[in-house]
Amino acid sequence: MIKRPKINIDRSPQIGLFESAPAPEPATTAPTPSSPIPTRVFDSPNPEEIFIGQEKLSTYLKKAKIKAPFIIRKLLLAQDWQALESEYANTGRPPYAPAPMMGLILYGIQKGITSLRQLEQFARTDVGCWWITGGIAPDHSVIGKFICRHQNAITDQLFKEVTASILGTTKSQGQSVAGDGTVIEAACSHYQLLKEEAVQQALEAARKEAIKQPEGKTQQQRLEKATHTADRMQERIDKRRAKGQTTEHLCISSQEPDAMLQKLKRGRGSGPSYKPSVLVNDQRVILAQAVDASSETRVMPDMLDQSQAVSGDPVEELLLDAGYCSHDILKEALERDINLLCPEGKVPGEGKASNKQYTKGQFEYDEQRDSYYCPAGQRLELEWTYQGNTNNSGYRVYGTTACTACTQRDRCTKAKAGRKIKRYPHDEWKEALRRVMEQKQAKKRFSCRQAWVEPVFSVLRGNQNLNRFRRKGIEKVRVEFGLHVLAYNIGRLIAFFCALFMVMAGSIGSIQRRNALALSFSR
Repeated sequence: MIKRPKINIDRSPQIGLFESAPAPEPATTAPTPSSPIPTRVFDSPNPEEIFIGQEKLSTYLKKAKIKAPFIIRKLLLAQDWQALESEYANTGRPPYAPAPMMGLILYGIQKGITSLRQLEQFARTDVGCWWITGGIAPDHSVIGKFICRHQNAITDQLFKEVTASILGTTKSQGQSVAGDGTVIEAACSHYQLLKEEAVQQALEAARKEAIKQPEGKTQQQRLEKATHTADRMQERIDKRRAKGQTTEHLCISSQEPDAMLQKLKRGRGSGPSYKPSVLVNDQRVILAQAVDASSETRVMPDMLDQSQAVSGDPVEELLLDAGYCSHDILKEALERDINLLCPEGKVPGEGKASNKQYTKGQFEYDEQRDSYYCPAGQRLELEWTYQGNTNNSGYRVYGTTACTACTQRDRCTKAKAGRKIKRYPHDEWKEALRRVMEQKQAKKRFSCRQAWVEPVFSVLRGNQNLNRFRRKGIEKVRVEFGLHVLAYNIGRLIAFFCALFMVMAGSIGSIQRRNALALSFSR
């Protein structure tokens, strides 16, 4: 087996015709005679040995006022990489060190580069990347194997350690957080969607091919993929039927069965996609992240645990939009003693429907009489009760015969039997939350949510080019989103230091002193 040759950036200075090259400084990463010799040697060159012409790379970057590479390299070198380094064998040629490899990936993502081949080119052409990596130029396949090898650490250990370091540097906290989610398009095609009958036909065809060629690797892979698609399809059919919903128009992608057919952003119609979610603090640092096929609420308990593990502080205040106003979120907030601020609709105290129609939030419940009063003043009495089952919670139904002659019927209901109101066990929690959201202080505090969390997805989509996932399968999608979150958080650290430079420069009032301060930070 012939291994591909390693390519590193040339570190030798370009010598003038009548000049001599300056002596390069010794590598700071080389072990001293008194230090123990590591069991595994990694390829981690010293960027101080890189020259652009006769000028050191560090000097060139400082003169160009490019500060981000210094911050990124310093942050990554301060992390503990022993867990990742222990996964490499002690024999063979030295592998690339995890710190510069991760720096290459994250810095590239910050620049909107997510393709492995583009990252390979980026490592060879970007001078800022040379400083972060020390001049290594890994092949695209090496970068891909590195991500696959350490995918569990990227979404768990590395995310926690790097984010904790950023929180410590920026002196920000994790008691108050805001949450949100979005829809990101999957990597598969929009047009190769299958219904239930087509899924079963594809499974049967794959089984026949596998029987004819039982030792064929391709046939076995097709059968495994078809079986996985059929299982996912059956799960969704069972969930819809349990809720009393029709399955006639239910579709699934044979290329990406984990993705759900959802409405995409920016007027792109519907297509297979995933829902990533985040929790951020007031400094817009992401403290928790998760990806689910279709639900934002399902991942909230895990994200709350993740936020506490990262920041060391339990969440005390949680700001969420109307999409999170559900039984599960309310129950989780009560059990964790979290101050939840979450409206029922776009305006606190109103439902999700249009303002042209009366919503459930506009019907007042009378606990003593166990009845509702509609906006027209009519009383809705208890008509019948549904006990519920393992899949659906019980509820009580309230109605009135006054709808027939009501002058406001057009704004309330089109049903022949009149307006019906269902009361669930958790409606009491919603009513209490509605009363909280009517307070001026609660409204003012909730208004912070948009400034905290909305810019996060703007950066992920606009700057980091996360408009569509490049990897297939929910596990690989989670790794990809974890990399984007890491790159984003490091960007927050860079923004913090840039703001700090500006504040200090303003207090000093000297351009020369400001430049000296900015250059001295990276040393």
